[in-house]
Amino acid sequence: MVQNVAELSKVAIEQGKLIIDTRATFDKMIEVINVLYDKTEGINKKMDIIVDGNNGIVEGIHDISAVSEETTASSEEVTTMAVKSTKLSEEASEYVKELLDLANELKKYFE
Repeated sequence: MVQNVAELSKVAIEQGKLIIDTRATFDKMIEVINVLYDKTEGINKKMDIIVDGNNGIVEGIHDISAVSEETTASSEEVTTMAVKSTKLSEEASEYVKELLDLANELKKYFE
C-alpha cells in the first residue's frame, strides 16, 4: 500500500509538471494569436488605405472622362462652327467677286 501511495504521488507530480507545461504551451499560443491578431489589424488598416486610394483613382478617372466628353463636345461644336464660317466666308467671297464685277461694269460708264 505504501508503494501504491508512492506511485500515486509520483504520477501526481508528473501530471502536475505536464499541466504546467500544457499551460505554458497555451500561454505561448495565446501570445502568438495576439500577435497574429495585431498583424491582421495592421493589414486591415493598410487595406482600407489602399481601398481609399483606389476609390480616389476611380473618381479621378471619372472626372477625366467627364472632362474628355466635354472637350469632345466642344471640339465638335468648334468644328461645326468652323464649317459654317468657311461656308459663310465662301459666300462672302462670291459676293465680293460679284461686287467687283459690278464695279468694273459700272466703271465702263464713267470712262
